[in-house]
This record gives sequence, C-alpha cells and structure tokens, in this order.
Amino acid sequence: MWPACVDALTPFPVALRSEPPADLAEAFRRCGWSNAPDSLPVRLVALLGTCTTAMYADCPNMPEWHAEHAEEDEDYLEQTGRYYWCDFDLTGRDGSLTRLRMAFNEGDADCNDGTWGVVWDRDTAATAADLTSVGDCEGRVAVVPRGLAYVPHGRPVPTDNESLDSCRLPFTLVYAADAEIEKLVGVAMGWCFSHRQAI
Repeated sequence: MWPACVDALTPFPVALRSEPPADLAEAFRRCGWSNAPDSLPVRLVALLGTCTTAMYADCPNMPEWHAEHAEEDEDYLEQTGRYYWCDFDLTGRDGSLTRLRMAFNEGDADCNDGTWGVVWDRDTAATAADLTSVGDCEGRVAVVPRGLAYVPHGRPVPTDNESLDSCRLPFTLVYAADAEIEKLVGVAMGWCFSHRQAI
C-alpha cells in the first residue's frame, strides 16, 4: 500500500506542535480567515519521519538527473536531499475532511532542485497530487485530475514563502492550476518543514 520505507523513517527532532506557527496563523488571518486556530482549512495531524533520498529512490517524481547520477555512484542518493513525511487534513467549505499523506524532498541546492514527491489520499492510497522539480530551486504542485472531494472555500491562501519565517521552504512553489487545494498542499509542506530542527 505505502512505500516500504515508511516503516523505517527517522523521527523528526521535535514533536508535532498542535497549533499552527503564529506567523502562519496570522498570514491566514490577513487573508480573511477566522482567528480561531481550528478554523484553518489545513491541519498537520502527524509527523511520520524523514529519510534519505536513497531510502525512497523509487519515488515516481524524482528528477531524472538524480537517477542517472545514482547509476554512476551508488552513494549519490545518500548525500542528495532528504524526504519529509507527514499526514495532514483539509477541511472543505462544506465541512468535509480530505485526509492526505505527503512525502516531499527538500531538493539539493547544489543541483538547483526544487522539491519533488507525492501526495496520497490516506483512505485509498491513491495519488492525489504530484510534486515535481521544475526549475532553479522551484517545485510544482499539481493535483491529479481525477481529483479529490475537497470543496474550496474560495478565499485567498497565503503563498508568500519569504514572509513565513517559521515555515520557509528552501525552494519556491508554483501551482499547476493555481487551485486552492494546491496552495494548501504548499502550506502543509511548510508547516511540516518547520519541524525539521529543534527550536
């Protein structure tokens, strides 16, 4: 059902913080969302752990150049980027819950990568979104066309990576359809990444 490496992940160095980072909550508030912490349409529910790129070498969205280098150097993927695994929920305008799992790679600045990885529906293990490296430190979020039952709120979602100190990603995100759900995947990615080191 899930990639085998999910059973051998290294724990995050800090426990999941139940409340969103203050600057993230404030960014949502500035976009017109309620101040109540549980009013956000995205909630990180579990930090599953991290792993080397080598442990999830069969990620369907790993850039070809990394696979090519790995064929020449068996240790290459051990030194290239790192995957972060988390579970998160999206609450639609109608109150319905979309339960997702994500594995994303931080990329390798020396290769000018953006992120890559996969988002799955936690209930079915079907791919819900593809994360692909598309340019110089740039990753793209693209929801799979068959889609999810998420009902958009129709409100802006904060996407300014530079304004969120706690959740700043080492790459820029672009959104294939500029859809609310894609932007919320980006928010979950930043929230997860904020747990990468003890504060």
